[in-house]
Amino acid sequence: MKIILCFLFIIQFVGLSALRAEEIDYTATSSENLSQMVKQGDNEALKELIFRCDHHDPKSQYLLGIMYKDGEGVAKDMDEAVILLNKSASREFSKAQYLLGVMYKNGQGVEQDLEQAFQWFRRAAQNQNAQGQYSLAVMYAKGDGVVQDPVYSAKWFHKAAEQGNAAAQGDLGYIYYNGTGVEKNYVLSYMWLNIASSNGSEKAALLKERLEKELTKEQIAEGKKMAEQWVERH
Repeated sequence: MKIILCFLFIIQFVGLSALRAEEIDYTATSSENLSQMVKQGDNEALKELIFRCDHHDPKSQYLLGIMYKDGEGVAKDMDEAVILLNKSASREFSKAQYLLGVMYKNGQGVEQDLEQAFQWFRRAAQNQNAQGQYSLAVMYAKGDGVVQDPVYSAKWFHKAAEQGNAAAQGDLGYIYYNGTGVEKNYVLSYMWLNIASSNGSEKAALLKERLEKELTKEQIAEGKKMAEQWVERH
């Protein structure tokens, strides 16, 4: 009797699992969820994701490109990853543009090429990608892949900082402190360092403490007020 009940339970479990699989509408599932399902071994999800890639969906191309890059859910294939990311980036998907910039900068899956990295970061930045804006600012600051330009560097640090990028906020505080590409302004420096440190930047917190020793109480109060007003607006 126990054997019969166990057998019936197994049949019921398998039947329910099959039913659940049949109930999934892959065509109505988001690309993000499909990618997670592929990582869990769902071949039907992979077929749907590939179908979307073949039909020029940039988000699907980006997600599958990352999976090939990292070897998650599919066999690692850097060539295929680069192809998919390029397709996505060519359709102005900023996350793909930024990732290609990182790959060219580090020589990951492609030959290292700082000029190519700069071009991809610039396209991502122009498409309002905060990480792309920050990376572009760094390249202008260092002269990597482009002629060094502190003014353009400050411009892109500012754009990334306005989008909440803590690293850009901290660096913006630093350049206002030193007057690099901008007019030196300790109050603005203190404002951005306050914002960056509240967003978890330890580097900004250290410079903020150092700057407090050089400011008057009135300047500190003004910088804090400006930081609070910025946070309220955002």
